[in-house]
Amino acid sequence: MGRILIADDEEQILEVMVDILEMAGHQVVGVTDGEEALEALRQKTFDVALFDVMMPKLDGYHAAQQVHGMPNPPKMVIVTSRNFDGDKGALEAAGVDAFLSKPFQNRDLVEVVANLLAKNKS
Repeated sequence: MGRILIADDEEQILEVMVDILEMAGHQVVGVTDGEEALEALRQKTFDVALFDVMMPKLDGYHAAQQVHGMPNPPKMVIVTSRNFDGDKGALEAAGVDAFLSKPFQNRDLVEVVANLLAKNKS
């Protein structure tokens, strides 16, 4: 199992995502904005980081850009309720490894994390 960081300013969604991944056996840290996510990444090593696109202070896109420049960055997932097709190239350039659209099924969240953890091992 992996160490997972989730950044989402909607606390109810954040709690649900943390619960889902903890039930799947992961160690999970949840924060409510991109600045808190960067601070958590400076203090601990994570295997996967999930960023909501729309957050106060520092959005998911800009957080991903900064994380991409860190030594040994985690695999990154952008979580969004908006259509990101036009942003996909820019997000991939920022080091984003996967995308998850809200609303999602519990299994979709677990699967995207499991797939990225498998890539970390290979």
